[in-house]
Amino acid sequence: MKKFPKVLKDTKIIFTTDIIPADPQIVRKNLEKYKVVALQRALVKMSNDIEGKKWLHDLFGIDRLEITDETEYFLLKEIVMKLKPELLER
Repeated sequence: MKKFPKVLKDTKIIFTTDIIPADPQIVRKNLEKYKVVALQRALVKMSNDIEGKKWLHDLFGIDRLEITDETEYFLLKEIVMKLKPELLER
């Protein structure tokens, strides 16, 4: 809001969805599982720390990080398929 103070006034809502996770933290697919788990735990721990919460809020405007999986993105994928399917081409 500080960077774009008029964003709410200038934004027109044309469609709403259920909550879709934002800003995914991703790792390469061949990263060892124990490293993935350690990274997940560290990020969630940071989300529960007072200083970590402030950092997340100040830098990203969010209040926490949560562990999720690709099923959380099915709704987003469905919308992209209807609006711009070429974004999902590999």
